[in-house]
Amino acid sequence: MGKKQTQTPAIRMTLNDIEDMALVMDGEFDEMGIDFFLDVMTGEIIRDFVGGRSLDYDSDEELLDALVNEGHDVDMNDIQVHDMIEKDGAKRYLRIPRVEPWAGYQDMKDFVDAVTDLPLKARLESAINGKGAFRRFKDVLARHQAWEKRWHAFKRSKQEFRVREWLEKEGYELLVKSGN
Repeated sequence: MGKKQTQTPAIRMTLNDIEDMALVMDGEFDEMGIDFFLDVMTGEIIRDFVGGRSLDYDSDEELLDALVNEGHDVDMNDIQVHDMIEKDGAKRYLRIPRVEPWAGYQDMKDFVDAVTDLPLKARLESAINGKGAFRRFKDVLARHQAWEKRWHAFKRSKQEFRVREWLEKEGYELLVKSGN
């Protein structure tokens, strides 16, 4: 008798979902004070506006008032979402990690290394040096539509790789489903 093989659970996400997750992983929403979780049953990204702030307030109503005063468009349902995530114990809801801040810069550097148009490559190499590198890089590419499209495809590929890598580390397989 052979060993019983266990199947890796799969998470089905659209390319748009993967792109959204990559934005969360890249820290695009950090300034908003929101924690993000992946619902491994549905592949949905869940926003937790409450995070660790729940301990700072005596009641849900007080907490809700504070979140609204911070400018969040929240209601009691958002408090219930937080409570559900807290009670879950990371079984169904996985906290989406942030990638190292240098990962986006490394993606640009890797892309520049692959550019075969030598004058463009030289401009991009110059653009990614120093403060404001991301803006200068985008500005240079904006004048070269074909390369700009290649950049976006390259970046999506890198982001999808990071999402897959994280999910595999957590014991899941990413399956891309069609749709938006």
